Amino acid sequence: MFKKTTLALAVSGLLEGVQNSVSANQPYRLM
Repeated sequence: MFKKTTLALAVSGLLEGVQNSVSANQPYRLM
């Protein structure tokens, strides 16, 4: 079972990567 801190870091890192890739190509389309 994942700890909340580990899961939070994974999710925040994933969202940050998605926002970086999306903002590089297009405005926030996922929002």
